[in-house]
Amino acid sequence: MDPAPPPVTVRLSNEFACVDVIIDDLANGPRLVLLDPTSGRQISLDPLELQALAWSRHEHLAGFMTPAFKEQYLDRIDLATAGEDDLQRLSEET
Repeated sequence: MDPAPPPVTVRLSNEFACVDVIIDDLANGPRLVLLDPTSGRQISLDPLELQALAWSRHEHLAGFMTPAFKEQYLDRIDLATAGEDDLQRLSEET
């Protein structure tokens, strides 16, 4: 049995963002992986999810591109992974 070929990766970037797009055939069915190389965050999308994205309009995505979105998202992640000491400190600050 021949080894599977490595995933195909393309880097898309401009002055605002950079993302690696990877076609992953090694998982349980084909997936498109979007990877933010600056944060290491990634999402793996199957064909059904990609089809739903294809049906969306730019207006549907506008909320993700507001300047505050990334900060608010990272704040929620920080709170979700914060330890008890961190939460105590935050409650004392407010």
